[in-house]
Amino acid sequence: MVVKIFKKGYPYVNALYHLSILLHYIGYLYNKTSYYSPWFRLIGIEVKRMSAADYREIQQRAKNAPKRTSNSLIESVRNKILRLLSGSLDFLKILLPMSIFFFKFLEWWYQSDYYRKSSTAGDTAEVPPPTRIKPHPEGLPMPRIPNTCPICSKTITNPTALSSGYVYCYPCAYKQVEEHGRCPVTLMRCRTDDLRKLYNDTGM
Repeated sequence: MVVKIFKKGYPYVNALYHLSILLHYIGYLYNKTSYYSPWFRLIGIEVKRMSAADYREIQQRAKNAPKRTSNSLIESVRNKILRLLSGSLDFLKILLPMSIFFFKFLEWWYQSDYYRKSSTAGDTAEVPPPTRIKPHPEGLPMPRIPNTCPICSKTITNPTALSSGYVYCYPCAYKQVEEHGRCPVTLMRCRTDDLRKLYNDTGM
């Protein structure tokens, strides 16, 4: 019973949790709240930006403090990092609305009728058949009677195709390829691994 309730309620709780995080992010970016995340709100930690007065106070303290190379270097690095973070947050004010607009546009595009028509049109496009390899002048001639093996000149039994596309009896094709390594009609190079058995509608 508990497991069923958990499975049904978890998607909603998870969605509310992520929605709460997103709302805190947006609120923090637009100075609507001083809490960066729901967890910061629970433990009472406020994340605030440094104002111009804060920068002036830091600079004044740096002037009044005794000159120490290591501390002044640390202060300089820290100030640069703080300026970089402040600039990044200002950039996110522009980036976040643009990202939301872009994803909404993609969502609309993939659900539009135009996209469905264009995608289905591409799926139904016919693939052209491969180019037929012509018999080689020095190879075996093709028999005039259909379903006849070019090697033994008898009705094809246990039909097997080579990579050239021509069909022979399996024993004839295997022996020919094993000895000569070529298709006897096109003289195209092939191996015994290229032999493919064919089946008709009756499964033979």
